[in-house]
Order: sequence, then C-alpha cells, then structure tokens
Amino acid sequence: FKQKTAYEIVDCDWSSDVCSSDLPAWEDVSPEDREFFARHMEVYAAMLDSADQNIGKLTAALKASGDFDNTIFVFTSDNGGTFAGTPIGAFRNNRRYNGLPAQPIEEERKGLELLGGPQSEALYPAGWGQVCNTPFPSSKSYTGGGGRRVAFVMAWEKGIAARGELRQQFAHVTDVKPTLLDLAGLKTLEQINGVPAWQPHGKSFAAVLRDPNASSPRSEQYYECWSNRAYYRDGWLVRSLQKRGEPVDMDNWTLHDLESDFSESIDLRARHSDKLRELTDAFDKAAWENLVYPLDNRSMVQKLADAATRGQPAGPRTFRAGTQTIHRGVVVPLIADRSYRISTCIEHGAADQGVLWSVGELIAGMVLYIEGGALKFFYNGFGEFSELPAVPLNAGVREVAFDYEATGQRKGRGRLLIDGKPAMDWQPLSPSLMGGFHEGMDIGLDRRCPVDWCLFEKHGVFRYTGTIAEVTIAPGELAHDSILRSSAPVKV
Repeated sequence: FKQKTAYEIVDCDWSSDVCSSDLPAWEDVSPEDREFFARHMEVYAAMLDSADQNIGKLTAALKASGDFDNTIFVFTSDNGGTFAGTPIGAFRNNRRYNGLPAQPIEEERKGLELLGGPQSEALYPAGWGQVCNTPFPSSKSYTGGGGRRVAFVMAWEKGIAARGELRQQFAHVTDVKPTLLDLAGLKTLEQINGVPAWQPHGKSFAAVLRDPNASSPRSEQYYECWSNRAYYRDGWLVRSLQKRGEPVDMDNWTLHDLESDFSESIDLRARHSDKLRELTDAFDKAAWENLVYPLDNRSMVQKLADAATRGQPAGPRTFRAGTQTIHRGVVVPLIADRSYRISTCIEHGAADQGVLWSVGELIAGMVLYIEGGALKFFYNGFGEFSELPAVPLNAGVREVAFDYEATGQRKGRGRLLIDGKPAMDWQPLSPSLMGGFHEGMDIGLDRRCPVDWCLFEKHGVFRYTGTIAEVTIAPGELAHDSILRSSAPVKV
C-alpha cells in the first residue's frame, strides 16, 4: 500500500490500469476491507511458509541420505510483486483476462473464507505488490526495479564457504546455468566446441560466491517484457514503461544513476543526455541482435484472443474416449466466443452415471454428466454459475449433444439435445467462454481441478460407468462483435 516517502513514485502496471498513485494508504482502508485484504496476504505468506517447510523436508532427506553436503541450493523468484490484482484483489484472477468486468468489492468479500483453498484462484490487491517491491518502482512484467530485481539465495555446504553473506555485484538470470556448470566442474558448450556460431549469454559468477571482492561477471544487460524496455551498464539504467494496448512510446526513457539512487526515484535524463543516448543505442543494438523487435504491446485480452484464434478451426474435431486430457490449445479455438455443438455417442445402461465430458476447471468451464437417470449440465462463466434443466435419459445407444449460441456482448444461450432433437428451450448461459482457464477437455471423467465443486464433493472425478464411443466439437460462427475478429497486434 502507498508508502509515505519524501517523493511520490508514479509508475504504472498497465496490465490492470493500476498506478501506485491510485492505491490507498493502509490507514485509509475501511476495517471491513482490511480484513479481506489482510487475508489475501496471509494466503501469500502461507504459500511461502509451505515452500519453506518443504525445503526443510528436502534438506532433512538429503542429510539422511548423505547427499546434503554435495547439493547446491538455489532459491529465487521469476519476477517482482505484481499490481495485476487491481486495488481490491481478484478472487478469480483470470476473469479480467477475458474482457470481463472486475467484480465489485462486495462480491469479492464473499470469497473471504475460501481464499487460499482449492476453490479460489486469487491474486492479492495491488497494494501488497507495492509493499513487496518497496523501495523499487513498478512491478512484475515491467522494467523498473520492482519487476527487474529479485532475491537470490545460493548455498552449498561442501563448495561455498560463505554463510549468511551478501553480495552486491551485478548478475543476471542467464548467469545461473554457467555458474552451476562451473561449480560442478563441467564444460560449457563453447569450451567443448571451441568457438561455435552460437555463444551462451550467461557468465559464471562462481568467483563472486567465493570472494566478496571479486569483480562482477558482467557490466551490462538488456531487458524487455511486454514492450517495457531497460538497459543497465556500469551502474546506470535507462527504462521505458508502456501502457498496454496502446502504440509503444519509443522515446519515454528515464535515466537513473543506481550508485547514488538505489530506488530509481530520480530521472537524470535532462542532465545526462549523452549517457541517455549511449544506453538507448546499446539497447537497440542488443534488441536487434536478440530478436526483441518488433515489440508487441497488446493487452492480455488481445493476446489471449490471438491464442484462441490461432489455427482457426476448419471443421469439426472428433476425440475418442480413453484419451488423456485434450490440451486447451486444441479445445479453446473450437468454442471461444463462438457458437458450437458438442455431441457425444454413448451406450447407456439404466443404472449408468458419471461425467460424459468436461472442459476447463473452477476458473471457468462446463461439464455434461448423467446422475440419477437424468442428463445434467453445469456452466461456470468465470464465477457466474448456471445449470440447465435435468433431462431424463433412457437406456440404449444414444447421441446426446450440447448446443451453444454466442449472441454477442459476451452473452450466449445453450440447450441439450437427445438423438438430434432439442430436449428443452434455449437457456441463458453467460458469459461466453474464451481463454483463461488452464485445463482442456476430459472425456468420461473430470480429472484434476473440477468444473463443479459440489459435484466433485459428491462423486470425485465421477468416471462414467457406461461406454463412450466418441465426442465431437463442431465450431460455428464467432459472435458478431467478438474481440477475436480483431486481435491484430498494436502497431509500433
């Protein structure tokens, strides 16, 4: 949450259009919201505690096996804290990546007791991201210190004598592999092949681990993530942050002297134009050499739309029973914000029951199943739940189908059919599914994370006891106003 400092850092995580200036100070948050916000961070702390406990178990096992002394431990993070949870947090984080409006705080608070459990897929409020990154500006996927600098811990009982010491030398994630190879006494590719056309970017910092006064293995590095750019050289940094979904501003660089300005709070661009040009030119050179250009500054929704339409389906796809989970990359283009039919051929006995197919999980998805002699359907539209009326199903060789019609504005309707005939009138099922869920399609059960938690509590994976011949997904037309019709990259 907002830190009271002598200066105001205003850097934005535009993935959610949240700026640090938009975030409340903790004392300005209502008591009711404080409880909810605190629970978010308690869940995050519990996750770290779980990791810590399991590292302890691993350590104990290695000591028991006699391998501890010769095991190298590396602990780090892939990025800094994030602002992507919006100012109020997100119980269903992936909802906003599908172009759906954020839920109001009153709706978010209803999930208080479920946060951290198997029914939540939450992300903490942006204020906690700022607290985690203090004193650095910006956040995950941005190139200010908050997204660029992370903790790194390394230990080796047998090979690294230092205990609890700090190192200030500059290193980059690409240096980790050559360092491990160096410590293990293994040759790198360039040493084996002489001077190959490809040269590894990483440099070993093994000497730094052994000697606090050793020189840094590198003096410069380029960064780029989601069109946010930066370049570091000999204590100086230039960085450029972008607003997602808009044309890239190629000239909004800021310049920082990290030797005297650890928190990157003072922009020296106007006072050191030569240094600015030196570093921006260095970035351009590295960017061309490493295929950074062209920049792609589309929003998450636009990129998911691109993924959902890549390899547009030319016709129906048929899947056999007994297969592993069909990857979402195959399934999503067939159903994303479009009309479709999913038909299933079964040999059904009067007492048979179970899941015929399921798509997605608790984030979003749908499941068709038979229970108590009736065909049933549950729909999860990113936390907006719907069920179709149950339909009696007689024994025999049957074709059961689910029809979905995308009507625009992310709305839609569905119905069940038996042997080609509608078993009900159209029923509202909104919002339409797009990307954002992790699991694809299961046939004959709902494995791993379930679509319908209540059904899972009753029956577990609920394997179908009859026989499924095949499942066919026949894609129809995209919704007339679908974002999937216009997912072209933002021009630079």
